[in-house]
Amino acid sequence: MTERRTPHHGFQITKVDLIPGPEIELEVRLFDLELCSGGDSLVNSAEVERANGFARDSDRSHFLARRSVLRSLLSERSGLAPEMIELDSIERGKPSLPKTNHLRFNASRSDRWFAVVLSDSAIEPGIDIEVLREIPDAASLARRILSPEEIHALEDGIIHDSETFLRFWTRKEAALKSLGTGLSIDPTRVTVPVEENLSRGDRAVVRNGDSIHHVTLIEPDCTPDGIMVCVGFADRLIDPISF
Repeated sequence: MTERRTPHHGFQITKVDLIPGPEIELEVRLFDLELCSGGDSLVNSAEVERANGFARDSDRSHFLARRSVLRSLLSERSGLAPEMIELDSIERGKPSLPKTNHLRFNASRSDRWFAVVLSDSAIEPGIDIEVLREIPDAASLARRILSPEEIHALEDGIIHDSETFLRFWTRKEAALKSLGTGLSIDPTRVTVPVEENLSRGDRAVVRNGDSIHHVTLIEPDCTPDGIMVCVGFADRLIDPISF
C-alpha cells in the first residue's frame, strides 16, 4: 500500500494504491470538496439544473465538484471524452461505463469528503466513506442492521458507540455497493468482521435468497483523521431479490 499527494486539475487529493492479491489492483482517491472551489467545469446542463434545486450553497457546490471531478477521473483513466460519460446512466443500481470499457469504479460521499475507487482488474469495486460523528441512539439503530452472526460474535450482542456503528455500516455499504445492489438487500443479511481492524483477506458474507456471496474488504490506513473508508470488491454483480 502506498500513498502520495498529487494535484489533479488543481485540486489536492489523497491517492492510495491497493494490491490485495495477484492480478487485483485498486486505486482509491479522496477529495476534500472544500478545496474544489470552481471545480464545475465538466458538468452538463442537467447537473447544473439539479444543483440549482439544492437549498444550501455548500450542497450545490459539493454536488457540482463531485460530478466534475468524477467525470475528469473517468475520462483520464478510460480514454473516453468527458462529454461521453453519463453519470446518471445506472444499470442495476450501480454506475458503470460502457461494457466495451474495462474500467470499473464506485464513489461515495460524506459531508465535505468524496471518495472514488477505480480498478482495471476483472472485479467489481465498491466504496463507502463516513465522517465520524455522533449517531443518536446508535444501539437502537444497530439492531436494525446487525446480522444474527454479528450479534452472536459481539461481546454482549449489541453496539453501544457511534464509531463502532459507523465501522459496521461502512463495511456493509462497501460490500453491497460492490455487488451492485445497494440497500435493496437488507443490511441484516450482510455479515462483516466484528473486529476493530480488518486483516488481509477478510470478507463480508452476503445472503441473497438461497445464494451466498463473498466480498473482500479493505480499509485504507492512510486516510485523514475523522473519517472512515472501506473498500469492497467482488467477482461479479448480482441481481437483488426482494423479500
